[in-house]
Formats: sequence, structure tokens, C-alpha cells
Amino acid sequence: MFIIPFPALAKKPLHGQASLIQIENPHQDPVILYTKSCKYRKQCYYPKPLILSHISADLTISGNYLPITITPKIRDTGYIKGVYLGYYGLQYQEIRTHVQNLLATTELNAIIIDVKSDNGLVPYTTSIKTVFDVGAYRGDIVGHWSDFSKWFKERNIYMIARIVVFKDERLAVAHPEWAVIDAYTGYIWRDQTGQSWIDPTEEAAWDYSIDLAVEAAQRGFDEIQFDYIRFPTDGFITRTVFSVSSTPENRMSAITGFIKKAHAALQPYDIKIAADVFGYTIWQQSDSGIGQRLEMMAPYLDVLSPMLYPSTFEHGLPNMPQYQEAINFPYEILYYSMRRVVKQMKAVNPKLEIRPWIQQFPDYNFDKRSFSADEIRLQMNGARDGEGYGWMVWDMDMQYQPYESFVSASPSYPVNLTGNVLVLRYPLFNSRQYTSDNFWHDLSRLRADGFYPVNLADLASKDLSMVPAGKKPIVLTFDVNSMGSVMPSAHGTLTLDSVIDMLKSFHAEHPANWPMRATFLMWHNNSLPDWLVENKFDNAHETTEMIRQLGMEVRSYPTKRTNQTVSPKFQKLWQTTVGSFDPNKLRLEYAFSDINQLTLSPYSPEFDPHNLCRVPAIEMESWLSHENYYVSAGEGLGLKSTNERE
Repeated sequence: MFIIPFPALAKKPLHGQASLIQIENPHQDPVILYTKSCKYRKQCYYPKPLILSHISADLTISGNYLPITITPKIRDTGYIKGVYLGYYGLQYQEIRTHVQNLLATTELNAIIIDVKSDNGLVPYTTSIKTVFDVGAYRGDIVGHWSDFSKWFKERNIYMIARIVVFKDERLAVAHPEWAVIDAYTGYIWRDQTGQSWIDPTEEAAWDYSIDLAVEAAQRGFDEIQFDYIRFPTDGFITRTVFSVSSTPENRMSAITGFIKKAHAALQPYDIKIAADVFGYTIWQQSDSGIGQRLEMMAPYLDVLSPMLYPSTFEHGLPNMPQYQEAINFPYEILYYSMRRVVKQMKAVNPKLEIRPWIQQFPDYNFDKRSFSADEIRLQMNGARDGEGYGWMVWDMDMQYQPYESFVSASPSYPVNLTGNVLVLRYPLFNSRQYTSDNFWHDLSRLRADGFYPVNLADLASKDLSMVPAGKKPIVLTFDVNSMGSVMPSAHGTLTLDSVIDMLKSFHAEHPANWPMRATFLMWHNNSLPDWLVENKFDNAHETTEMIRQLGMEVRSYPTKRTNQTVSPKFQKLWQTTVGSFDPNKLRLEYAFSDINQLTLSPYSPEFDPHNLCRVPAIEMESWLSHENYYVSAGEGLGLKSTNERE
């Protein structure tokens, strides 16, 4: 028997990576895998594969037979990206297959499954007698549940059990003593959809949902998500009657009391507890009439999931009139809401993860639009930039279109946070050495090789957290030297106009896999640039603003000098237009080395933002064979920004 250190089995370490390990062991001798900390100690016999997650660098594999084949899976990033599979979808093989295909081929790594649906139905055989008593069971709608759930477990998919709590037609009809009552009729009250509700103040009714949660934990779910954990809001609310008066104190006590009791019941299990809440609860000091007071709920939760659908913000963001038409601001709705709730919750439960629901269903409140891939990605970006720990996509019909909303999981590479970063330098725009055809070929080649564009500022500030797991960050830089570079070229070479148009077109074809990220560098010397002298500042300013709005950046060309001796007029104009100088010290944010080589990883202790390296784009092919590239572990495990966002 020989023992081989794990890193020797692959060219790149797999720290933080979920992997499939196939062991060629024809004599069926045991093969043991373990770490120094003994976190993993697994044994398998040929040909059964092992699936491991959070692999550490000290993993050791011992056995008599080699080789061992390692196939990385980009599923366990610590940053949840989930889709919903409801009771309705569970009944149909076509929908189940569609959702499974998304999980197998994209960045998605989590599934939210109805364990008790909006109609109070339970999808599998259960040991809980009440399920049968109230008529909530209609057979195992996916066949054998153990086989169905095995598919997700084998692929390291994070499984969330959604339990609808107080909106429960079956339980309310079977137990009218627990139901919300209609003051006008004396019978069970129904909302505008005809559904009956359980009175949240009836503590005797809580046990049913809690029992289902405990059973879900025993079945191997990773998280329990309580939905409709609130008082009703739609219909003739003034006619609702509860067992106690509907005061803010009583409502908050009921909702918090349920979560507290569920928390106690689930303590013996290694499982997270989550709650879905209205988006506007983040912005209000009261319980919003539904009992959801986040500060009271948070101590008993591991995850808080506000429903931040732009369509539900019919009045926009409070005190931000510029975002009143919320449908036009998917990023801002997510970003500002997340920033606010993250700050609020840090004071009451610093470990609480905020993971919002985002919208992939048609608008119903503004212009009835269907969301584009870009609008869906903007919500995802807003959740991440707002310091959320993932997102979940809601589509009641479970169509999840367009498919291009999601980053492709292929090709993927083992995580390598110490590898180098490719920074490409494209020539001056008045040069004829690079054509549009060359550029389009470059983009296609880079995407096929698993690269993912970022801005130069992201690299310099050590923030590559937006790069999906298994992808390699790349920086495209373009040198601009004159005002003429923003005008169309008659020579068929790259111009600023053509570059931006081609980047937009390529992004439109691959909206999730190739975001609008690039860096345009304005050349200058110690005097005013010609195009400023010629009073064409306004045109240049308009161009730079357009570039920024697209998600890219414009910077002054960073030389090795850290203190620029330039005129005050130049400083003012350049700072306004380009903005890469420190207004006090005129220190550059980053600078380039003259060495033609790859840039060091931001994880490297030798990484210096004032010593970045670029390689000419015309030499790109020769650099793609390099085997030591930085490969992201994904959001959550990736390198976070060292700067506090304002």
C-alpha cells in the first residue's frame, strides 16, 4: 500500500471543490481517503465512485491500484444558487427533467422542493398521521422518493425543503377550530384566491408544520425553508377573526413564537432554518400587519430570504424617488434592499445569511414585461454586491427562461486560487494591426476555454468574487490615445465604437457567460491631451459615461509614477472624466510593469496592484497553453474585496 498526497494527483488543487473521484481498482481492494483532520474518512470498492465536497489540500489517498481519475464538479461553492421545483412540477417528468438539466449544466447548485405546498399537499409517503387525516397525501408523485432525492445527493445539490405554514387549505378545513374565521359568515375565511388559512396565533396548529420539518431533516434535506410564515394579506382582511385580537404585539409574538419552537425542535439535526419574508419588511419599522418583524425573527434563523421581486415594489424604494418605476431598476432594488437588511441583521444575528428570492416570472404591476437574461443577471449581481449569500429564482411555472440567464457549468476547472491571471493588451485604436475579425475570434476562443471577463479594478482591488466557480478571470484592456479613437474607422481596424459594439453583441449571445466587462485606458502625458485642448471634452465625457453604464471602466493609463506633476486644470478635467487619481495624493490605483508575462494571483503575497503585467493580444494563443491559471472557487469561497463598499 502506498500513500500519495492529494495535490500530486492533479495539476491544480481542488480546495473547496466538490469532486467525483473514480478509482481504478479491479481487484476490489479497499481505497481509503482521509485528511489530517479526519473530516473525511471514506472507503470504496471498484467501480463505485466517491463524491466529496470541501476537499482540503491535505487530503490523502491510499491504495494498491492507480491511476485515480478526478472529475471536478462545481457544485459546492458555499454560495447558494437555487431554483424552485413545486408540487405541480414534481408531478410531471418533463418539468423535473428540465430542472435537473439546469442543475447539471449551469451554475445552479440548489433545489427548493415543496414538502408542503401552497395547497397543503405533501409529495411523498410520510410517517406523520395528520397528513393522511387531512387529505394532504395523494401518492408518491415522483415514484420512489429515495431514488429521486439520490439524484441530487450524488451531484452535491443543496436540497431545501419548502414548507408553507399558515396558508393551508387541508389543515384549515379538517380543523376549523384552528382556521382564520370570517366575521361576516362565522365560517372559515378565504382569501381572494379562495384559499383558507390557519390562525397563526393557534399554537396547537404549529406542530403539524414543525413535524414535517423534522421529518424532512431526517430525510436528508440540508435546509428547512418556512414560507407563508405570516398573517394573510389578500382578500377581505377586515373580516378576519383570530383567536386573539390582531394587534402588532400579538402578531409578532405568534410568528416569532412559531420560529422559536421550530428552532428548538430542529436543534438535534445538522440543518439550516430559513424563513421567507416580504421585501417591503426590510424598509418598514412595523410588522407590516403580517407579524414579520425581522429583528425578532432573526435570532432563531440561519437564513433570511426576502422576496425582492421588482414587480412587488409597486411604490419603488422608500425615500428613493428615482427608483419609483422599480421594474426598470432590477439591480438597484436588490442592491439597496440587501445592503439595508444585511446592516440591520448584523446587529441581532451576525451569522445570519441573507439569501433573497429573485424574479424570473412576468411582471404584473408595471408594464407586464418578461424579464430578459440581462435583467435577471442584474438581480443576481445586486444580491451579490449587496453582500447576500446567494439567491433563489422564483418561477411558479418552473420554465426558467431564458436559459441564457445562467452561467454554463462547462467547461469547468479545479479551483486554483494561487494561479496567474491573464491580462490582455489590445493595441492603440489608430493602429491597423488588429481587426474586428481577430477580436471576435479572441472572444469566442476565450469563452470556450472557460475565461470570464472582469474589470481591471476588480483585479487590482483583489475582488474576484463575481467569477463563477470553475471559471478563469481575464482582463481585456484597450489603449486609447486620441479623440479620433472614438470616431468610426475607415480602415476596418478596431475603434472604440467597434469594440463596444462587438462586446455588446457578444454579450447578447452569451449574457451570463460573458458579462460586459473591459477596461479602456486613456494615454496621457504631463500636458493636456490633444482632445481636451481641442475643446472636445464633452464628447469624451459622454463616451466614458456610456462605457461605465454598460458595466465597463475607463481609466487613465497607469504608469509607474505614483505622483503626477500635472497642471491643476489637467487634474480637474482628468479626474472628472477618468477618475483614477486619488484626489489628495494623486496616487494611481494601479500601474503596469513593462514585463511581458502573466499577472500574479491576488492571493499571492507578492501581488502588487502597482506592478500588474499585460501580454499583447496578438500573442494570446501562445499564453492559453499555460497550465497555472487562477480558477475561481465561486461566490462565497472566492477572494472577497478588501474594501468596504459605501
